[in-house]
Amino acid sequence: MRPGTVEFTEPSALARNEVNAAYVLGDRARVLGIVTDGDLSSAIGAGVTDLRSIVSQDFRRVRPDDLVGSFMEHAGRHAVPITVVGNDGRLVGVVTRAEILSSLSDNQHVHQEPRPDTHGTEDTVTS
Repeated sequence: MRPGTVEFTEPSALARNEVNAAYVLGDRARVLGIVTDGDLSSAIGAGVTDLRSIVSQDFRRVRPDDLVGSFMEHAGRHAVPITVVGNDGRLVGVVTRAEILSSLSDNQHVHQEPRPDTHGTEDTVTS
């Protein structure tokens, strides 16, 4: 979404895409912030037509070379996925909770080790 006039009369575009927030991008795809479906509904109900008045900074920005471990605790705490921006502030991509969980599970292996006290086996997770 670009700052300026709200282009739809309800946040149905977000609902159709099964998201509850959208990025607001400025010139050259620079991330200005986010708007939530609730904020859009309230703004439309109040006759607000300028997105700048409802843009929020409540999201996590990371750089393309940041390690997942440095930001994974923030996944799921915001209305949008982890936001990947370049040095120029342009939106490069996003990292979803599902992608973080998948990367963690890809790095773990379950194998059987003998248990000395029972002569049986137990599952051990290693990374």
